[in-house]
Amino acid sequence: MAFYLNAAQPSSQIGRVTLTNAIPPQGSNSVTFNWQVPSINSPVTVFAVVDPDQVVPDVNRSNNLAEITLVEPNTQLQSMTWSRVTSNLLAVTVTVINDGATSNSPTTISLNQDSATGTNLFSQSIGAMAPGQSQDVTFLWNTVGLPDNLNLYAVLSGSGISDNFSAANTTGALTISQVPPPWIDACQYLTTGGFQIEFYGTVGHACSLLGSTDLVNWTPVLSFTCTNAPMCVVDPGAKSHGWQFYRIAQ
Repeated sequence: MAFYLNAAQPSSQIGRVTLTNAIPPQGSNSVTFNWQVPSINSPVTVFAVVDPDQVVPDVNRSNNLAEITLVEPNTQLQSMTWSRVTSNLLAVTVTVINDGATSNSPTTISLNQDSATGTNLFSQSIGAMAPGQSQDVTFLWNTVGLPDNLNLYAVLSGSGISDNFSAANTTGALTISQVPPPWIDACQYLTTGGFQIEFYGTVGHACSLLGSTDLVNWTPVLSFTCTNAPMCVVDPGAKSHGWQFYRIAQ
């Protein structure tokens, strides 16, 4: 088997590997060829040709050639994060990186709501990046009137993707929950025999107080609506349990 650089012709040959064992009918064999890639900043194509000297009679020689392109850029999404700026304004930051072997071409990043092909909220062009270079793109999202739980998708497109080494990680998803989880603060037994729990939750949201004796099986104790923060709830039958764990679900 002979290997060639950029063109399957004798002047471009970069090495040969000889198969020492015969391959039976319908059989196969794996070949490894070690080659040091030259220091260049552009893609190269390596061709592999079986029986390049046409020594073995072959029924079909059209499938004796294979090729692979190496030293390519690899533009991809590295991370997606979000933070709250104000009560109704979110900052979404997407990091795009070229972790390939050569510089990439310009790329466009689009942020779409609910699916990769959903409503476009934001698009920005990213210039060419050198190998290993990354760039942060930030989108300020006004969420007034939107649901508490949001799904945002990032999609890379353009010439910077068409010459990519891999198609992986060119889309990404971010789930945003605008409702912070409730958390428990001070607790105390009451003279009436109940157990009082002070917690912080989202005003206006339905909540449940759950109890467990083993942290595995949880039983509803009471359901209520959070009217203020902090808010106090009481398990009136706490002493009948002996001991119990509590959690608030929102």
